[in-house]
Amino acid sequence: MEIPYFVFKSVTAVVLVIVVVVVVVVVVVVVVVVVVVVVVVVVVVVVVVVVVVVVVVVVVVVVVVVGSMMNKIIMEFS
Repeated sequence: MEIPYFVFKSVTAVVLVIVVVVVVVVVVVVVVVVVVVVVVVVVVVVVVVVVVVVVVVVVVVVVVVVGSMMNKIIMEFS
């Protein structure tokens, strides 16, 4: 018994629709994953930059404070 052409055509159409939907879902998932990874990388870079800036500021403040204290001590003893 042969499969009628319209049945074959409709089955092919359904299979094509399923394939297109799967491909679209996979592409959307990949795009979402890439966006999430980019956002995470940007956040990590921003956090690292902020930490480096804070450390540099703290070091500069400590050096200035210690330097001025040493200056006062040297002035008192001389």
